[in-house]
Amino acid sequence: LIALQDSNIKISKTKDINNYKVGVVLHDVAQQVLSSNKISSNRIIPIAGKDAMVKNLKALLQHDIDLFACNFVGAKYSAKLHYIKSDLLKKIYTIKKSQLYFAFNKNTDDSVIKVYQKALDEIKANGTYDKILKKYK
Repeated sequence: LIALQDSNIKISKTKDINNYKVGVVLHDVAQQVLSSNKISSNRIIPIAGKDAMVKNLKALLQHDIDLFACNFVGAKYSAKLHYIKSDLLKKIYTIKKSQLYFAFNKNTDDSVIKVYQKALDEIKANGTYDKILKKYK
């Protein structure tokens, strides 16, 4: 969960989230995770559309929502792309840790997927992957 840097919100257990309005990207995994953790549906504010992440960040900045449920690295990157100061954001609670993946259309040729996998394996082996992650944490 992401809050504004100057926020006094403290969450010590998942059920505390029910005290706040939480923005999510409509049908994103964050919405599913909140629902599966018994967060009241009237506390979850889904935002749809291609700019849903930016809309959530702006809603957070305008205090229309208290928290934004999203991958922190992705949110900071999106903020930077849209000229929102990413240092205004802070990660305050992790509901669930998971890995991020590349997804390909089922009709994508295997040779294309192998090229992506080889490149990913190489940057993990030479340390570039970790450097990129640290840059956005």
